[in-house]
Amino acid sequence: MNSGIWNWLWWYLLGIVIGGGTIALWFSVKDKVTLKWYEWVLSMLTILLFAFTLQTVFGSFAEYEAQAAWMSLVFLGIPTIILVVITMRSVQTRVSKLK
Repeated sequence: MNSGIWNWLWWYLLGIVIGGGTIALWFSVKDKVTLKWYEWVLSMLTILLFAFTLQTVFGSFAEYEAQAAWMSLVFLGIPTIILVVITMRSVQTRVSKLK
């Protein structure tokens, strides 16, 4: 198959996974938790950084640059994990203070 088709399919599936996950998360917590504006911003930055990390890693592997893929995973994946922890701790701390 043409690589353009695989590229389109990759982004289509990534969009479905991120969108589906966001909708599922929204419906599971919409009545329990309200997010502040900065938590929304941190959440969106986390999702964007996660998507960028995935694309960089898989793109590097597709170009047979394994070392670049692993380095990208380290240097982009760790900040992604840090943003996830900061966002979740911010929400948890605020919600626990309300109870």
